[in-house]
Amino acid sequence: MLMAFTWLLLAGLLGTTAFFVAGLVAAVVAGGGVRDRIGRWYIDMGQAAFRNSALVVRETGSLALTTVSRDPKFGGDSSTINGVAGHWKDPLGVKSKLSGREFGIGLEAASCYISPRAAEFGKEGARRLQNGALGVQTAPDGTEQVVLDFSVPEASQVVDLRHAGKFLKGSCKRRWGELGNKWAEHSQEKFHENFSLGQSLLWIGAFAAGVGLGVLVMRYGTGGGGGVEVPIQIGLASFALIPRNLGDVRDLVTSTRAQLAYLAVAALVVAVALVAVAWSLYGLWSGIATIVGLIGGVTAPWVYVRVLFTPAGREPLGSAFFILGQLTFGAGALVKRQDGAFEWGRLREDDGGLFMRLKSGRRVPIDGDRDALPSVAWAPLAATEEKTEQNMREFTVDEDTFATVRPDPQDPDGDDMVNTPLALADGGRGWHLDASKLETWARGTADSELPRNGRRKAFEEKGGEQRISQLVTMIGAGVLAVVGFVLAVGALML
Repeated sequence: MLMAFTWLLLAGLLGTTAFFVAGLVAAVVAGGGVRDRIGRWYIDMGQAAFRNSALVVRETGSLALTTVSRDPKFGGDSSTINGVAGHWKDPLGVKSKLSGREFGIGLEAASCYISPRAAEFGKEGARRLQNGALGVQTAPDGTEQVVLDFSVPEASQVVDLRHAGKFLKGSCKRRWGELGNKWAEHSQEKFHENFSLGQSLLWIGAFAAGVGLGVLVMRYGTGGGGGVEVPIQIGLASFALIPRNLGDVRDLVTSTRAQLAYLAVAALVVAVALVAVAWSLYGLWSGIATIVGLIGGVTAPWVYVRVLFTPAGREPLGSAFFILGQLTFGAGALVKRQDGAFEWGRLREDDGGLFMRLKSGRRVPIDGDRDALPSVAWAPLAATEEKTEQNMREFTVDEDTFATVRPDPQDPDGDDMVNTPLALADGGRGWHLDASKLETWARGTADSELPRNGRRKAFEEKGGEQRISQLVTMIGAGVLAVVGFVLAVGALML
């Protein structure tokens, strides 16, 4: 039985190891389709362990993953980055789902979630403003003109996500909510050191009631000893009441599904060989123990994440799955689809350039430099957003109604014409954006709501009206009642 137990432990360890390293083996021996399937499976497991996560854009431009949790009193998601707590709101409405679980992209230096589109718009818009290509301009003939639009490339771009900060309106940082809460708490500390008028009157009344009760007992009670017992029992009773996520044949044998089947058969052959060795060398029970150990070791991580919902260690376990996924990919791509959901898959490249193949089979061309990609989970990652008519029309110029010539209206009080600037189209290629629509989208994205919510939370929980706690007030009133009673009795007995 000792050898059977030893084989059980060894098989369990080998099964768990196989669970975690199968993707790395596939990355070496299998084709791209298999790598993409296994890598996506690891990403799904990592997101299931995290349950609610975000990709953090550090102030240095590097990327990292973190878990977040909803904090209703701050009106956003709470996260801790390098020991600094802070919050992200979602005024742009860009937080979505990855593998069926909540996921967003947040700037370390801002208080809201952002998207790759916002970074691209911010970068191009800021450049146009700096060069004077947006806003009011004067034509050679002296006519005022207003350029309210600009164009961005048609393909999905990989840009530095920190440029999204140029798109936001406001200067609120993610940690300002915590600062507002802490400063408001400090402002209330003095209130907790003083008595309120109501508490003072309560304590005075308790003392007076004790004195009065003592007088009544001494004058109308049966004796001093019995009289003293009653208020003490009442005082002790008052303490007890104190509350407490060849042609066709060749294609068939080289398909992704066939390669996955080969890997599965190879794993099964290894497992059967291991069971046969244990059985032949140490008997039936060792063979059975090996089977149980292999099954338990392979399924234990899945059960822990999918069935038990990762009760402990979700951050290191989730990070391990994301690292395995990225290493299996070699280079990853995080794409925000046209419907708003995120997909994390393998970054591919052919004669047409970089691209990612979505689960639906649709190809997303990606314009970027592989060598310039930032790394996350030990491998390069291209974070971008798909651009289609579905998700871009809300920001583009309406060619049917856009007025390139606006007649000057007549002054109602006279014959003079009121000169109005013309809104011009820049005629660029790609998606033709309306800057006024972008301004509406960005409005209020980094305003002062977060620190206001932090201040409100402090006032609700530790506001000045609370003063001395109810527990201390009740204890003090009870003690004063007893003291008053004892003093009254003692005075009348003299």
